Amino acid sequence: MPDTWTLIGWGARDWEQVLEACEDMTGAWADYEGFHTGPLPPAQPPTSHIWAWSADGTCLMRARSDADQVVVGWLTRQATDKVTALAQLTEQVAVTIRPATSWSTEDRRVTMRGDARRDLKWETLEVESPEPVTFVWAQEPA
Repeated sequence: MPDTWTLIGWGARDWEQVLEACEDMTGAWADYEGFHTGPLPPAQPPTSHIWAWSADGTCLMRARSDADQVVVGWLTRQATDKVTALAQLTEQVAVTIRPATSWSTEDRRVTMRGDARRDLKWETLEVESPEPVTFVWAQEPA
């Protein structure tokens, strides 16, 4: 059954603005070295999507690389001033949460190496709309 969350759109932003807003969040992204989890990197990753989330999973960020900027969206239960300050869109949306898995060790396209953690429990949060958007987060193991 869908749950109701707040979707906040920032539009195109500089990477520094994302880093500031995601200061205490965990991130996930892929680059030429593989798939990573941890604090977001100081430079914008050269890949298409970057995700970040709060420890309790109530605030999630999704960014899509677009040249020298990123197009940023937030999915939240309780928005903070950092998230709402640059909002260009805010709306209540239905969200379906599903379990997910990261790339397997056998996958040769993107591998989990370096700082990627294999013990996390992954979920996708899918915004139900004519133009669906998916957010990702990982929980610490039980």
